[in-house]
Amino acid sequence: MPRVAPRVRALLALTLLATLPVAAGAQAAGSPLAIYRPDEGPFPFGATGPVNAAVPTPRQVLGYELGERFTTYDGVQRYLERLAAATPRVRLDTLGRTFEGRPIVLAIVTSEANQGRLPEIRSAARQLAHPRTAGDADALAARTPAIVWLGFSIHGNEASGTEASLALLYHLAAFDDQATRMVLDSTVVLVDPIENIDGHERHAQDNLRARGATGIPVTPGAMLHQGSWPGGRTSHYYFDLNRDWFIQSHPASRARAATFAAWAPHVAVDLHEMGSNSTYFFAPPMDPFNKNVPPSILRWWDVYAASNAAAFDQHGWAYFRREGYDEFYPGYGVSWPTLTGAVGMTYEEASSAGGAIRRTDGTVLTLREAVRHHYTAAWATLVTTARRRAERVRDFVEFRRTAVTDAADAPMRAVVLARDGQGRADSLVRLLARNDIAVGLLAPGAELSGATPYGHTRGAARLPEGGYVVDLAQPQGRLAKALLEPDAQLDSSFIAEELEARRTGRGDRFYDVTAWSLPLAYRVRAWTVGAVPAGAAPFDPGVDAGALGTAEWARRLGRPAPAAPARGQFGYAFAPGSEASLRLLGALLADGVRVWYAPRSFRIGAADFPQGAFVVRTAANDSTVHATVARQAMAAGAIVAPLATALVDAGTDLGSNSVVPVNAPRVALLGGSPVQGNSFGFAWFAFDQRLGYPVTTVDVDA
Repeated sequence: MPRVAPRVRALLALTLLATLPVAAGAQAAGSPLAIYRPDEGPFPFGATGPVNAAVPTPRQVLGYELGERFTTYDGVQRYLERLAAATPRVRLDTLGRTFEGRPIVLAIVTSEANQGRLPEIRSAARQLAHPRTAGDADALAARTPAIVWLGFSIHGNEASGTEASLALLYHLAAFDDQATRMVLDSTVVLVDPIENIDGHERHAQDNLRARGATGIPVTPGAMLHQGSWPGGRTSHYYFDLNRDWFIQSHPASRARAATFAAWAPHVAVDLHEMGSNSTYFFAPPMDPFNKNVPPSILRWWDVYAASNAAAFDQHGWAYFRREGYDEFYPGYGVSWPTLTGAVGMTYEEASSAGGAIRRTDGTVLTLREAVRHHYTAAWATLVTTARRRAERVRDFVEFRRTAVTDAADAPMRAVVLARDGQGRADSLVRLLARNDIAVGLLAPGAELSGATPYGHTRGAARLPEGGYVVDLAQPQGRLAKALLEPDAQLDSSFIAEELEARRTGRGDRFYDVTAWSLPLAYRVRAWTVGAVPAGAAPFDPGVDAGALGTAEWARRLGRPAPAAPARGQFGYAFAPGSEASLRLLGALLADGVRVWYAPRSFRIGAADFPQGAFVVRTAANDSTVHATVARQAMAAGAIVAPLATALVDAGTDLGSNSVVPVNAPRVALLGGSPVQGNSFGFAWFAFDQRLGYPVTTVDVDA
């Protein structure tokens, strides 16, 4: 045996522990346990030990061995339900529904004893995420299992992850060897078997339809490996959900983020696929990584890398680190958890495409091999976490503590956001609340001193409409800073190297997204300040912020809730420029209400309208117009003024020929090759979900 460093040797021994058979005498009398041996079938990829025969194998439920084909959503759900019915180790939690209506189910796996105190464990995990005193937190950490989040196949066509999740779930549910019991006693494992359910189903169904009777063609160009436009990678609206963790445009992302906040996991792994000619990637990532990530996380990346390497070396499998994947953008499925205190890690397996594909080195990579690699890495991660539970939980608490203490003395102590008439700051604050970030309220007329506007020089500022303050000295402060800071930090040496690479025509080292500052993205007036402004009132929307209705959200913000307008004798008017007004316009046009456009500003009584306001004339619509305007204004959250007359106090009268009708557009949206799927999906999502206006999707070839 080659010489191995002591630490690596220990980790290798730890990983091998899972494969050691347990003596038959260890079985309880009368229990339905049997010794599972590798020669009895392809599952569970080399692990041996006593298993509970009452727990069904994947083959017994699905009718095939894992790795023989891609499992559809209904098959995954059926197997999860059978596991939960067969053993108290597995409990299922429905987090929400996708845009296509499929339930988002999380498997919660731990020992029977831990399952009996699950509410207590979840409460303790949440308390550890918001530590009060060192003594309380340390005592709580000593008796709390480590929470491990394992997310599979957030890109729907990276489907070996879902198959690996079923393998891992069977192992955790059925095996009764020493290593498995240690994992179950020391951790609570949250398994998200299909993070992108709608995209995965598109991929699985495409693959089923493309299969022939003679097996899988391994030629890379075969139709089986391509899928239908635009492929199964993305969501129902063709969004990349791996970039959606803080934006939370999709119900799956919102449900997942809320669940993550409630459980506050200590380890988070996202299992992906990459190009077929690659091997296997695990953390540490390459430069750059986000500078809000503290050194303790970097140390843990190395710990888990050693564990994964030991597990892979046992089989002679190839792998790599620190290459190809960064952790710079805070919206990935592991960078977002990392900024909350978890050890977030990306695992990338070479793709078997449609199930078996010939690579440039002449080898054929099969789905079964890909599944085995992911299963092995996930299991090694659980074993390492269980062995180092106390250390990992303590470091998590320290991460959350130092997020407060480090920011308290930093030059950028807080970010202030000004309220605006279009509600952009309100929308941004709601997004921050969905990210479990605490925000304070500033009253109208609040004064700021020593404030630095984004992109300008320091000075004083006044907030006529009031605003919000985000104190970065909070447990979620590192995530808050990463999302709000005007510029993400980079090492000067890295910048110099990138500039030289650009000068000489070489590519950059960024994985993709490089700019995201939310105040700039939302077009909100913002300042950084060195101290929290006086008079800031606490505001805690809670982790249910994403589920609140418009009226309740307005109440929590101290805003008047949108109210139905009084009955207008002549009609109704509403200002342009906000998303609420666009939603209202679209809804009225879709309901057949006639709307006019006033290109010039006007004033009636105390109501001032800028140029471009919209007017609904009562006489030009039927008798239902009053109820329709009231209903749609409430639904859109738009402010609508009733008009008693067309006679204005300033500007152009509303019967003027310059006030022109708005013709309801009929919108066609072109899709299909060669249209880029993301661009199509973004437009479709905007009309469907943001504006609520109907579009007709048309294939380019139609």
